[in-house]
Amino acid sequence: MEVSVKKKVWPILMVLSIVLVLVSLLWRSTAKLAEENIGLNVVFIDVGKADSILVQTADFNMLVDTGTSEDAQAIRRILNQNNVEKLDYLVLTHLDKDHIGSTPYILENYEVKHIIQPEYEKDSEEHTAYLEALTKAGIEPVYLKQEGDIELGDGNRIHFYPPKKDSYEQSNDYSLVTSITYGDHSFLLTGDAEKERMEEIVEQISGAYTVVKIPHHGDYKKMLEEVLEKTSPEYCIVSTSEDNLEEKLTECLDNLAIPSYYTFNGTVIMRTDGKELTIIQ
Repeated sequence: MEVSVKKKVWPILMVLSIVLVLVSLLWRSTAKLAEENIGLNVVFIDVGKADSILVQTADFNMLVDTGTSEDAQAIRRILNQNNVEKLDYLVLTHLDKDHIGSTPYILENYEVKHIIQPEYEKDSEEHTAYLEALTKAGIEPVYLKQEGDIELGDGNRIHFYPPKKDSYEQSNDYSLVTSITYGDHSFLLTGDAEKERMEEIVEQISGAYTVVKIPHHGDYKKMLEEVLEKTSPEYCIVSTSEDNLEEKLTECLDNLAIPSYYTFNGTVIMRTDGKELTIIQ
């Protein structure tokens, strides 16, 4: 019986050709994704009336605040989508429940190298859970009392402005302020700064910012206008729920003609190569 080699070879060649095409397409897709991810990503996660912000470069991951304890899965989805397996820094702006709530989950499920926070204590279930999680993870936080930097290379950096005083009446006024500079663009993350802390911010910072995150979930304070005049932002971010949005705030932003993004409309992604800024919501 004569066996046709030609008939057997052709199907094999066709399969190999298809595999090679698929591999080529996958490689191109992966390369394109990697190219898109070069630069800085700042992701303002939709966690309702709370804060959680991912700051990411090609070889650096930092999470600023962790929302409430109910926001763990929302934060996890964003971290997974951005291929985050470990955090170089976890920054806790202050100790309110809507900023540290999911920290125990983060410490249990991700490798966290460093934690930065202001130095004070708060009598709450969330703070107790946080302290227990710290002990379990074996991490000693850095209690920031002086301004400090994280260098990102090529002149890019993250700068921290700690609260100036040892004691405040409002927990929000302990807010650690984060300033990010990447190429031509800059971001100011203000925590939940109230009037007293905003007065300090105006003294501490200098120059204009591309993006300012409005403090305290859009809770309007007259002092906010001075902060915005000092920073002259091109865009503002408000991390809040729709029912918490104050009309005075939207009027303020409209009067200053600042385009603004609200996280209750969905997570906001800001991506830059140092020159162009792309905004996705």
